[in-house]
Amino acid sequence: IEVDFPLVSNCEGDRPGAPTVFTRGLVSKEFLHDELWELSAWAFDDFLRANGDPKLGCLADVDGALIFPHDPGTLPNREDELAAGMDEYVRMAERGITPWDRISTVPDGLRGLEQTRRIDLEDWMDGLGLDAVLFPTVADVGPADADVNPVSADIAWSNGVWVANGNLAIRHLGVPTVTVPMGVMADIGMPVGLTF
Repeated sequence: IEVDFPLVSNCEGDRPGAPTVFTRGLVSKEFLHDELWELSAWAFDDFLRANGDPKLGCLADVDGALIFPHDPGTLPNREDELAAGMDEYVRMAERGITPWDRISTVPDGLRGLEQTRRIDLEDWMDGLGLDAVLFPTVADVGPADADVNPVSADIAWSNGVWVANGNLAIRHLGVPTVTVPMGVMADIGMPVGLTF
């Protein structure tokens, strides 16, 4: 049966009147801030340390200006509050990384994310008698000139294109998924898939 997907709608506010993860009240704004900054900085640093590269052993070794640099002439990104200056993570590392288990908002934040998932996925699926949710992995493919053409950028930055359908909500709320390859598009040869 065709259904809406409250897990995504109630996280992203994808329609008038829909809440977002920022406005709903199940997860504190403090946790969302710490998740974007403190937890991300810790994860970047932990990743680099785990790789053991002697030339790039921790986040403080990184040249922040080289993280996702914009080539001259490219359009600005459209990530809004997610477009954190990547060089700020390096400055945070230089001041000292807070380990994930010492970030005070994490326990309640994770409980809030779990409650959100339970309400908007598990309880919703049970209420409709659904065994699975299946959807196209992406909504479209952004044109190749999306970095310099505003019309193409509108397509590339649309929901389901700049990241896969529901990807931010699904990952944020810890929902396991599997994507099955379904072939390639006849016109441009891009692979397509279904996610469930």
